[in-house]
Amino acid sequence: MNHGTERSAQVETTPLTGAAKHLGQTIVHTAEYRAFAVAEERYRADRQAQDLLGQLQESQRTLQLMRQLGSASAEETTRFEELQQAVNGHQTLRSYFEAQENLIALLREINEFVSERLNLDFAGLTKPTTGCC
Repeated sequence: MNHGTERSAQVETTPLTGAAKHLGQTIVHTAEYRAFAVAEERYRADRQAQDLLGQLQESQRTLQLMRQLGSASAEETTRFEELQQAVNGHQTLRSYFEAQENLIALLREINEFVSERLNLDFAGLTKPTTGCC
């Protein structure tokens, strides 16, 4: 997994960037990250899991659109529910989602810690500005 290492070579090393790199390296060595990396690899290698998740996402989009138009059928609702059950019962997907949730929980804890120290929403600063309101 090579997330963002290409840009890191372009950033000047300062005490702050050094600390950020250390934090990133520390996160990569956590049990949560390692479990996520393994689960992600298994997901990427499991074509059935990818197809099943894609079908669920497509069914969800279709059902949402049909509901907005007031024409959602019982058949489409049933298909979505069946796909949802199949996804929930698929071991690769269950493991992937669980590992993802655990990693997100860890990253939220880190964000809360940094946000408390800075007295602002640290992760919120990375959201795009809209220039409005």
